[in-house]
Amino acid sequence: MNANVRIAGSLFSEYQHIMLTEQDKRISLVLDGHYQSPLPNNSYYDTLLAPNMRNEDVAILGGGDMTCIPVLHRRGIVNWHMYELDPQVVEMCLPYIPNKPKDVMSHVTFGDAIPKLLNGEISAPHIIVDLLGMNRLDVLTGCDPDEFMDALCKSAGALITGYTAGFTVGIMLNELLRFEFNARGFPYFTTVYNEVEECFFYASKEPVTVPPRIAPMLVGYKVYPKNGDIMEFSLKEKIQIIREAF
Repeated sequence: MNANVRIAGSLFSEYQHIMLTEQDKRISLVLDGHYQSPLPNNSYYDTLLAPNMRNEDVAILGGGDMTCIPVLHRRGIVNWHMYELDPQVVEMCLPYIPNKPKDVMSHVTFGDAIPKLLNGEISAPHIIVDLLGMNRLDVLTGCDPDEFMDALCKSAGALITGYTAGFTVGIMLNELLRFEFNARGFPYFTTVYNEVEECFFYASKEPVTVPPRIAPMLVGYKVYPKNGDIMEFSLKEKIQIIREAF
């Protein structure tokens, strides 16, 4: 570890090792040794919330670092709810988050968001998928990606945004997800690729309006698989094809 970095907190929860590091007075979250996000950096949620131009109600799958709060506060979105697996991630991160509503914990339900989604317990006009990458969905949760997509599109009123993966994997997976969302009634799809090589998606039932500040991050070309038969595979099989390619 860099000599200028100190450990601000560390514990093993039921699910993972949680660590907060501090460097140059900035706190960052690390889970199982993998860097997640600086606190309370909100550029991530600036991107995920950007196409929600009407400030409609939001359901967040994951998001325990609570970095959504400053953006939700700035946007004036008061009807939001988060579904987070690990209570101790929230407990460790929350003290570093500004603009917390007094009833912040009433906006959080603890437990695995995936079964709740599959059981129809989650619904909102805008659903944010802030899990550890759509490319790892089956590995992390044991959930069949096709079942997840069916439930996600059934539960979202008009808009779904989320994190896909980093680098080229994210862009390639987004090209497959575009077909999956279209088949489930979300024909408008946009890939966003930011300056730190994170890949996001916007899927919508209506044309997506993107603020000018997001426009430079839009991927302006489309990559189609050379083998057209790939579209006959299940989403789980498509994810495995990309995983093996890299």
